[in-house]
Amino acid sequence: MNYKDVKYTQLSNKTEVCSRCCTPRKLFTYFFILTVTLIGLLVTCYSHSSVCNKNDFRKVHMRQTKRRLPHCIIIGARKAGTRALLTYLGVHPDIQTAQYEVHFFDNQDNYDFGYGWYLKQMPYSFPDQLTIEKSPAYFTEPFVPGRVYSLNSTIKLLLIVRDPVQRTISDQLQLNYKGLDMGLELKPFEELVLNPKTGNIDMNFKPVQRSYYDVYMKNWLKYFPLNQFHIVDGDQLISDPYPEIYKVESFLGLRHAIPESDFVYNATKGFYCLKTDTAYHKCLSGTKGRSHPHIHKEVIDKLKQGDGMTAKYHPLPQYSGDTQDKACCCGLSQRKVIFVSIIAVLVVIIGLYTVCRPTDKPVVNFKDILSNNDYNKPKHRLPHCIIIGMRKGGTRALLQFLDLHPNIQVSSKEVHYFDRNFFQGISWYQKNLPLSYEDQITIEKTPGYFHNDKSPERIFRMNSTIKLILLVRDPIERAMSDHLQLMDKRSRMNLETTSFEEKVLKDNGDVNDNYKPIQRSVYYQFMKHWLRFFQLEQILIVDGKNLTKNPFEVSQKVESFLGLEHRISKDSFVFDRTKGFFCIKNETTGHKCLNRTKGRTHPEIDEEVVAKLKEYFEPYNKIFFDQIGQTFDWYPVQRTISDQLQLNYKGQEMGLKVKHFEELVLNPKTRNIDMIIEPIQRSYCNVYMKNWLKYFPLSQFRIVDGDQLISDPYPEIYKVKSFLGLRHAIPQSDFVYNATKGFYCLKSDTGN
Repeated sequence: MNYKDVKYTQLSNKTEVCSRCCTPRKLFTYFFILTVTLIGLLVTCYSHSSVCNKNDFRKVHMRQTKRRLPHCIIIGARKAGTRALLTYLGVHPDIQTAQYEVHFFDNQDNYDFGYGWYLKQMPYSFPDQLTIEKSPAYFTEPFVPGRVYSLNSTIKLLLIVRDPVQRTISDQLQLNYKGLDMGLELKPFEELVLNPKTGNIDMNFKPVQRSYYDVYMKNWLKYFPLNQFHIVDGDQLISDPYPEIYKVESFLGLRHAIPESDFVYNATKGFYCLKTDTAYHKCLSGTKGRSHPHIHKEVIDKLKQGDGMTAKYHPLPQYSGDTQDKACCCGLSQRKVIFVSIIAVLVVIIGLYTVCRPTDKPVVNFKDILSNNDYNKPKHRLPHCIIIGMRKGGTRALLQFLDLHPNIQVSSKEVHYFDRNFFQGISWYQKNLPLSYEDQITIEKTPGYFHNDKSPERIFRMNSTIKLILLVRDPIERAMSDHLQLMDKRSRMNLETTSFEEKVLKDNGDVNDNYKPIQRSVYYQFMKHWLRFFQLEQILIVDGKNLTKNPFEVSQKVESFLGLEHRISKDSFVFDRTKGFFCIKNETTGHKCLNRTKGRTHPEIDEEVVAKLKEYFEPYNKIFFDQIGQTFDWYPVQRTISDQLQLNYKGQEMGLKVKHFEELVLNPKTRNIDMIIEPIQRSYCNVYMKNWLKYFPLSQFRIVDGDQLISDPYPEIYKVKSFLGLRHAIPQSDFVYNATKGFYCLKSDTGN
């Protein structure tokens, strides 16, 4: 019998009424049980008064789970043990921790999303639980303290510090590992930390700067009193975590619920792990607790002594006040407990009398049954659809556009379950997906899945009928975007950057097929793994270029693919001329765009390099097109069509019979592209360009983007004027869009 049958069976019994649900004996029994319970509560509170703050920074309401802004933040310091501290505190039953570093207060793009976005990143918790967030970058950013204060001036702050020399080495070690992942050549620590001219410590070296604890602490003390901080000894947390965790529990006004026996030393890793119910211990990931390489003793001494100059590492201020607040009973004074208990007794007696008096109301209430229906309760559900890639193909934009649909719930973070976190288990994966109702579709996006050969089989074993979305774009443009992102990371790590041309070509002039951005653009070799497990009908291939130009059209295709009603309207999208792509219309801020790392302007690529890349990718693209049964406009097809169209018009004027473009462009025997047809030949721009480069240097040419000239002519005209050395005398207001013709016209003095 399903839940609907049960519901109607219960409702059919309308004639049963409660003529006398309670007798005086029952009422006395209820009262006696209530009294004993309250007396037990009072005895417990008086005999086991817990340490708590009378000005508690938590507000207790009815017990229900929901997302709450943090009551406490671990603000830093970086590479001092913040992840270990968060992991240990996450064991406490009265603490809920944010699993990822949110970077709300230090990342301007995230901060612009507002407190509503910040709240969505927090875990679900009960009102008597503390929510704790960790982002160690907060400590060193000067503007963060003011932002945190604006959110909550009474918030509790945890700062973990360690020996600044060891912290500096760990910081650089992490940067080195990132560099290795990117295939970079790394310098020894001694070369980086010492100024090559003076031989002294380089005070501009980021890992050294981040160890000036006192400098950054001054910024925080401008806003918060010292008694709102608790300084955790990171070195002590490594060697013996229990005493430090005990102090943190006291600071937060929590019961001591993490026993010392929960900490188990792992001799292999060299630090403490947490005991679990299974035979395995819960330890930090392999990136934590790395062994430090041998550092020259002279460098260590210089770091410790400030290179013979004034010591740079000043001690942090200590709070001399009483860190233990006076005991109170469950957050209330004794008089308040007595008063509340009396009121509770009276309310219960009145309530019992009201409930037990005769009534003609039915026993079962229809609304009560509906409210208990699991269908109306949001749950963490495994995905119905995954955006599997590809990297730098426009996946973030598509996810934000789909988030407009009321029947879609999207994961705000890239979970990386099937390529990086598979060892965590399916339950971990489910917990990291958004809450959704039963009639909603859950969508997760991790573009790294497409290039990972293990992901297809792992996803298939989870759900063989799942829907997959793959965004593709011109492989050369994708490789350039990938390269730019890698160089941006290098720049932020103070590492040397390299041009696209230098990276994609070998010394002998051939394409460097070992370079990751190039490898990732050979789509067919990754697609074949997916087609081994999934039918092509399960995979929607989206043109990333079309998503940029016409997001509404792409959104409709995805809605149809997912079997959803078309609920994303065309009015939801607004074109941002400054950024050069579509954004989501927002009633309050005008419109919501992707962050500044998206839609980077691509530098011009040397024409010879472009020609070599096209020649390299062309056979691979053909295999990919055969795999998916469709082609994309990655080469100058539009120019070819326009050329043939012009020939057709001339033929009509001469009274000639004109053939369709499809008949002309395909060889009737092989059904392949007819390379002899002139419009096709004229699209081999690289072939003709070689002839010009025999006589003229590239600096005498200016390459104009014809598609850009159609969609927005002013930037291209501005570049041409600069190339010709002319003053910019053509204002942007002279260009007027003609909706009838579909392109821009020039404004005249007559108004036409």
